[in-house]
Amino acid sequence: MSDRDHGVIVHWNTRGYGFIRPDSAERDVFFHASEVGDAEPRIGERVSYEAVTDRLQRPCAKQVRFESNP
Repeated sequence: MSDRDHGVIVHWNTRGYGFIRPDSAERDVFFHASEVGDAEPRIGERVSYEAVTDRLQRPCAKQVRFESNP
């Protein structure tokens, strides 16, 4: 099992997709609403996710999980 990456949601579109800015400061990572379950993503929320690439080799996030705020 691989380590999960962490970041902050920087864009969310009501059409069902958004982008996460990784803590590593690499380019933003795409995610689809199906990867967050029933939760409603909000800009500024911290998340962890599995970093993968899509069929066109673009970075994307799978299994996005919201981190609890301290």
